[in-house]
Amino acid sequence: MARAAASAKPEATPKTGGSKKIPEAAVKHLGDRAWRLDSLYTVETENGEVIPFRMNEEQRKFLDEAHNFNIILKARQLGFTTFICILMLDACLFNSNTTCGVIADTLPNAGKIFDKKIKAVFERLPDWLRRMRPNTTDNAGELAFANNSRIWVSTSHRGGTLQWLHISEYGKICAKSPEKAKEIRTGALNTVHVGNTIIVESTAEGADGHFFEMCERAKAKADAKQPLTPMDFKLHFFPWWKSPKYWIEPAGVVIAPSDEEYFAKLKATHGIDLSPGQKAWYVKKQEDQDEEMAREYPSTDDEPFFTAVEGAYYSKQLAVARTEGRIGMVPHEPSLPVYTMWDFGLDDYMACWHLQAHRLELRLIDFDEWSNVGLEDCLLAIKRKPYIFGAAAVPHDVSVRDLVLNKQNRKECFENHGFKLVIAPAGAGSVDEGIGIVRRLFNRFLFDETKCADGLKRLAGYRKEWDKARGVWLPKPRHDINCHGADALRTGAVVIDDLTQIIGESAASPLDALGGESAQSSW
Repeated sequence: MARAAASAKPEATPKTGGSKKIPEAAVKHLGDRAWRLDSLYTVETENGEVIPFRMNEEQRKFLDEAHNFNIILKARQLGFTTFICILMLDACLFNSNTTCGVIADTLPNAGKIFDKKIKAVFERLPDWLRRMRPNTTDNAGELAFANNSRIWVSTSHRGGTLQWLHISEYGKICAKSPEKAKEIRTGALNTVHVGNTIIVESTAEGADGHFFEMCERAKAKADAKQPLTPMDFKLHFFPWWKSPKYWIEPAGVVIAPSDEEYFAKLKATHGIDLSPGQKAWYVKKQEDQDEEMAREYPSTDDEPFFTAVEGAYYSKQLAVARTEGRIGMVPHEPSLPVYTMWDFGLDDYMACWHLQAHRLELRLIDFDEWSNVGLEDCLLAIKRKPYIFGAAAVPHDVSVRDLVLNKQNRKECFENHGFKLVIAPAGAGSVDEGIGIVRRLFNRFLFDETKCADGLKRLAGYRKEWDKARGVWLPKPRHDINCHGADALRTGAVVIDDLTQIIGESAASPLDALGGESAQSSW
């Protein structure tokens, strides 16, 4: 936590009249923020019961270990949104000239956070404290106090200066509303000056977007044991298995072999040794959550990013590929040709996958993308690679003139550089049909995790368009930075037989083989 905020003492207590005097315990402990959090506030349970707020183990750990700028990646139902709202309300009540802001993912959620987790908590404060810090403004989404401090909840913020900023469910915002995420990144985050406090809290929504990038940078900093500057974000991860409430009696719960294998992998790889009661809870919870389990109740800090994600076209396929070990080191085989698969952009991104085919394996060994670069320069760049190139799969608009090529069109440019072209026909089917072919081929794909890192990010981020008005995913891809990498793979997939001219040992072609048994990987 920002040290200034953490060490701030409450201001001088004003004299109060009436019979409601400040209790002696309060006078004695008002300078102790942990005491205030555990003694002054109440919350409403799901069944409507009002109970005293007490920090749980995860919240107390965060309070002890927080930095100026923080990211909370967590399992569900650990109470962090409630805790952070009370923490910020406390900062306003006991510090003058303090502005705290909460950004929610939707307007309905913003209303719920303000009404239930801030305003209602303030209205239930002890009488002496409300007289000590009366509210001067009570507008929709904002409370202001006589000490010139205020707290508000909205879905965005730009301008002014904040001492505290909490962004709730930023992963969802990045996934569903990238323009809104950009506004938060360029606006709200820049209103918090060095030395003040930011808390970004969310479950994961795939390996894409600003929240994922923030987590990756914070993890890299921690792994390298580098000291944090006041401008670095610190990652706080709270998995399900560290919470004592995620446990049931194991009697009668059947643990499937696949679950036992998962638990054994957690122990061998991460040292996570689960009790029978924890395993039983996980198995029963997974019955309801299914594919969402790793995202909603992650066991490790990378697991929630590499699982099936709502609205993402290939998230399930990528998660299976990672689980099966098909994303790792895929060496270039010098004896095999390298096929390229392209997508073109004019004054936009251009993308190219590099593929080698062996039996039924489709090995993606490299990926390139360029922005505002002509095709001539792209071809010169890839020809410097130590590959023997085979055919190139290109979109049907390959004959369109590239502005950089003057009178030469793209097809002529490829041919002048010695590439044989396999052109995806304009009538090859809809985008959805192409996506379906990619999905069918996915269990044959092997990805080099290093050389295809950007390409994997593009596939992970390839999503449907989100309709904010209706709150649904539209049946069409969102046009963003991820489209070209995904489209390049789709271009190659729809002509994969003509491109590779490779016949599998047990079937006529990679596509025909998909109906039969999986071939054993020779990788």
